[in-house]
Amino acid sequence: PPEMPKPATEATSKHPRSPTAGPQLEGPRDGVPDCREHAAVCWKNDLFAIWPRLRLCTGYELVQPDAQILTVGQNDGFFLDQTRFGVDGAFKDDVRFRFILDVTTLLPGSGPNDPVQGITGAVRDAWVAWLPSDWFFVSAGQQFMPSDLEGSSTLAGLPFARRSAATSGVRPGHGFAVAGLSPSRQMGLVLGSTENARLGDLSLEYLVGVGNGNGQNINGNDNKSTAEYARVGVGYDIADDIGVRVGLGGRYNPRTAGTLPNRFNETDTPVFADLSVEVLGVHLAGQGMYRQTSFDTLFPDGGEGSVDVGMGATAWVFVDKPFGVDLFGVVPAYRFSYYDPSSTFADDQLLVWNEGTELARLAASDVLTMDFAAAGSSVSIDEIRATHRNAYAKWTTEEDALLLDLTKKSTSVTDIAALFGRQESAIESRLAKLSLQLLSER
Repeated sequence: PPEMPKPATEATSKHPRSPTAGPQLEGPRDGVPDCREHAAVCWKNDLFAIWPRLRLCTGYELVQPDAQILTVGQNDGFFLDQTRFGVDGAFKDDVRFRFILDVTTLLPGSGPNDPVQGITGAVRDAWVAWLPSDWFFVSAGQQFMPSDLEGSSTLAGLPFARRSAATSGVRPGHGFAVAGLSPSRQMGLVLGSTENARLGDLSLEYLVGVGNGNGQNINGNDNKSTAEYARVGVGYDIADDIGVRVGLGGRYNPRTAGTLPNRFNETDTPVFADLSVEVLGVHLAGQGMYRQTSFDTLFPDGGEGSVDVGMGATAWVFVDKPFGVDLFGVVPAYRFSYYDPSSTFADDQLLVWNEGTELARLAASDVLTMDFAAAGSSVSIDEIRATHRNAYAKWTTEEDALLLDLTKKSTSVTDIAALFGRQESAIESRLAKLSLQLLSER
């Protein structure tokens, strides 16, 4: 006999709070599992629904060389950015699960700025979630932790081949390799509300997570302290085709770096805020992030040099159907990202300006992307030495001894930098290195 129609579901927002990577449910709560709305293939019965996931992102990469950074732009070639496959599934109407493999994970052991690296397979997503209501779910496994808008969104829900520099960092071969401000996937526990949690025209969001805090595919944390994550948000649907969303949050992550017997405690405390607006098919979004890291072992009493700061901001815009015209699934988009990852190092070494224009994206499969980036002009060493005569010169044993002596006498970093003819950031970096050497000798 033909399948009986399902009862009507409660109306949900046409503007979800974000293209979240977390667990969500489809269809009514009638005890029968439903497939995801955009699943091309799905197998289901009265208990289970399972649908495959596949993503392939490949192409030829051309990076303009940088005269100041020898590792940039020297290894153009063909790349596999993503080769992911796995399954999504549901049990009845209150349990979701996901298992995704990625065979383009970089092998360990290469240099941090070596763009020529081997690849291997690794788990990306592996979690199971219980969703008893729209206002509460709990998920366990390897997953995205509560984070900023871009960092906790799926790439399939964003019109770009990669996340921005401020969110995911600078890749080897594209600049001075450095991590971004958003956490990667973590092993842990997340609880909160689903994207269908609503009060009339308002959509409400709360997410709380606890994880290892040391990256993906790592069992156990690096000390006896876990990392905590939180995000809250609210949205308002002004009309069917006009909506606004705002979110904020942060994390607290006490870490331990180094190898025994030389272990050093550090604490990351990032915060973020984001805003997204949709008007007549035009999507605009922006977010700002700020991170403070305290060096608890090196500077137990605080003081100058005991804290490092990073910050970034990203904004993007894309249009589903420009002027109401369907471009066969192609979504024009533009993104701008600013990232200053550290106050410890010289800005000219690590400051990143990233302008990316996504010219093509197939909404159905997200396999065709073109990403053009233009880096800001570098500051030459000669220009820096015009005001800091010894910038980037090799440190001598005599200079190290004098630096430690002046520090013991409580001479300010500004005065020391003027005496040595170097930048203040260089003085702070050298002091941190000498402190590590002294601790290891002990």
